[in-house]
Amino acid sequence: MAARKAAEQELSREQILEAARSLFAQKGYRAVSMRGIASQLGCSHGAIYYHFRDKAELFCALVEQGFQMLRAAIETALSEKAGNADKLRGLERVMMAFVRFGMEHPHHYEIMFLVNDPEIMRYSQPGQVQCYERFAEIVRSAVEGRWPVSGGMFTVPWSLFLSLHGFVTHYILTGQAYGDIVGLAETHIRLLVRSISS
Repeated sequence: MAARKAAEQELSREQILEAARSLFAQKGYRAVSMRGIASQLGCSHGAIYYHFRDKAELFCALVEQGFQMLRAAIETALSEKAGNADKLRGLERVMMAFVRFGMEHPHHYEIMFLVNDPEIMRYSQPGQVQCYERFAEIVRSAVEGRWPVSGGMFTVPWSLFLSLHGFVTHYILTGQAYGDIVGLAETHIRLLVRSISS
């Protein structure tokens, strides 16, 4: 029991997450080990196991941090007032926040939405579902009365999400920064919103 107490005092959970985030971003999930993370921190790997059961749990704690950041960005964008902005304008701000998050946090975005590994997906799927459901709720509120409930109210959010996800993924893979593509993103989003508002 004394060893566990020493391990707890040796490292904080946040210190471990910070070191792991850096290593996962540089090397990828499969190439990083708990020993490698411990080595980066200059401690025994037992100190890490005090906080995290295994590498997948540690990795997915990083994923959850990413989803918390994205949810906060979406809610901030939604709460911003721009004069007499309507719900469609709010939707545009939310969509820009999504693009900005992906472009400014490409490694978070990749582990949140692009990793296709069964070991990881059991941790990341709840965050994906919760994030998408909030996005879909915002879209449905913005298009209410413009689309028939039987079809569009369900397909429109999914189509918008796929379009945003494809946009972000493409520009992450090209290695461009948010500042390089912000004008393209604004045009893309205006076109999408115009297509659902007519």
